[in-house]
Amino acid sequence: SLTFWKEEFETNNKKSTFNIKKHQIIGLKSASGHKGVIAGLLINFRKTNKTYFVHIDDFIRLTENTSKKSVNEMDVSSVGLLIPQRQLRVNWRYDVQFLIDKVGDIRGR
Repeated sequence: SLTFWKEEFETNNKKSTFNIKKHQIIGLKSASGHKGVIAGLLINFRKTNKTYFVHIDDFIRLTENTSKKSVNEMDVSSVGLLIPQRQLRVNWRYDVQFLIDKVGDIRGR
């Protein structure tokens, strides 16, 4: 699972460490406002070897509607797009064209 920043999770006593940080969420949200930009997170779950693209708007909506401090693969798969991939010897090769086509279709761009 991945922890994420949320204003209500900030503490005055110590600086919390999140996998998905405040500046990343704010920066992606800002970038998504520009014409022709599709901003989101690519999240890979190593245990299942699955990678998802989650548009930043969908991620924010997901995190706003939960009291949890992290998201797991089930959460991400409900709002994310599963990216086709194949394993080379050690590394992975992702179908980036699939991602561009599908996300563009979904977002109407």
